[in-house]
Amino acid sequence: AYEICACLVGSEMCIRDRDIGGAADEVPVTTFEGHTDYVRACAAALRSPDTVYSGGYDKRVCTWDVRAPGAATSTFMHGKPVEALVPLPGGTLLAAAGGNEVRIYDLVAGRELERIAAHQKTITDLCIDGTGTRLLSSGLDRLVKVYDLTTYAVTHSITASSPLLSLAASPDSGTVAFGGADGAVTVRQRPVRVGERAAVARAKKEAHTGTYRYFMRGQGESAAGDDLVVEAARK
Repeated sequence: AYEICACLVGSEMCIRDRDIGGAADEVPVTTFEGHTDYVRACAAALRSPDTVYSGGYDKRVCTWDVRAPGAATSTFMHGKPVEALVPLPGGTLLAAAGGNEVRIYDLVAGRELERIAAHQKTITDLCIDGTGTRLLSSGLDRLVKVYDLTTYAVTHSITASSPLLSLAASPDSGTVAFGGADGAVTVRQRPVRVGERAAVARAKKEAHTGTYRYFMRGQGESAAGDDLVVEAARK
């Protein structure tokens, strides 16, 4: 029942997991209640179809398991109202934006890993580029910041004409679009280098844990001439 689902968030201080493939008047599949203020952001885990993340104006980032509705499985105190969330490639890290900071949380260790304060005003949105190596943020200071996910250092900045509210990057990392408070959508493009195209292709081919491709990986490989082959004893 979770093949086509959407997480709905808003001013009700809860998250509703709804099957959008069902009838129009169908009730939510699951409702999570735990935030004490408006829920502003929601994101699905990259490697688990049963895990969702939420961030709210109660300054908390929560992890929920759709198989076990109830209390959040983990909670991070962000310290500032949370505006945006995005899981990082690999599935074990989560980026959360609140105030003028981006914080990186280690979901396995259950701790804050990094804190980045590159904006002067509130950060409004986050996204990942097509190569999976860059994190982008937009803010009310009219800036788009690009971070290297290896060092979390700022590599580029883009200045817009008005405070920014939303942000997106194309799969090939050649196009960035951001929406401003003046009602305009700005699109910036640049040539994509050959190395970047190769990185995007590798990211698309990566087999993620829990998928059929991950389970079947290596089935088409054959031993090289100098490999030592160990055959299992047949019963």
